[in-house]
Amino acid sequence: MSTARSRLAEINPSPSMFTMGPANHDHEAAARCAVSVFVPLMVVLLMDRIDLAIFVSFGAFTSIYGRNLLHADRLRMQLRAGGMMLVVLTLGTLGGRAGFTEAEMPWALVSATALVAGICSVLAGLWQMRPAGSLFQIFGFAAVASVPTQPPLLDALVATVLSIGFSLAVGLSSRMFSAKARTPLSRPTLAPLTRLQKQVVWVEGSWYVIAAGLAGSLATLLGPALGMQHSQWAMALLSTVLATSAGATHVDYGQLLYDRALETIIGALVGMACVMTPRAWRRWAKKSADPAVVQREP
Repeated sequence: MSTARSRLAEINPSPSMFTMGPANHDHEAAARCAVSVFVPLMVVLLMDRIDLAIFVSFGAFTSIYGRNLLHADRLRMQLRAGGMMLVVLTLGTLGGRAGFTEAEMPWALVSATALVAGICSVLAGLWQMRPAGSLFQIFGFAAVASVPTQPPLLDALVATVLSIGFSLAVGLSSRMFSAKARTPLSRPTLAPLTRLQKQVVWVEGSWYVIAAGLAGSLATLLGPALGMQHSQWAMALLSTVLATSAGATHVDYGQLLYDRALETIIGALVGMACVMTPRAWRRWAKKSADPAVVQREP
């Protein structure tokens, strides 16, 4: 890519939405993710503890991180991702028990989720985690806090820890089954972030707070008028439905589909607006010789 095209891509990222990069051992990462999610879900299903499905599902998201890294680097990244998810799910279930739910304290739920979005985004950036951002942590906290019937706390934490541990084992499994793929478990090292990179991390964290807070606020405000009952989806999951179906609460699947579609649209529109706003600012800045100088008429 030429220098001109590189600069254009920085200003206008839209074309990248319609392109796909070359394959890079994608099937291996997909297989690890599938196994990490499928096995814990089958275990809780066979145990007739579908109320724990939401906890093992989010714990299994640990396997998403460090897809093509060496084993040592992947282990460190997944340990951090798993530890972060454990803290988030613990706070989510404690928040749900304290009333941070749509029915009781919807604005507390929106505020807490936005805070989780920003903090986890900053940590993910400083730790150079891939995938970046706090998407899964947002889902995890809001979904767990919104479960109407919380399982016993110890059961939830044990299920989460075991699911995370299984994901870590799956991430290292190729060392046992393939000598060719085996890499040493030496102490990994990461290049330190520059000052500019750290500034970008904090800016992105701020945008996560704005996006999650704005989406949740709009869904909460528009919910009564539009007949929506699950505003946390706009900040947008099946695990919540699984946990709900495990209790005595009646599940209106037509309402769920309606809420999912409408509130996903709200979240997507807010997200796109937050992405396009910095782009518009950069375009304006490039057109101005010195945007910091205010021109005054004589």
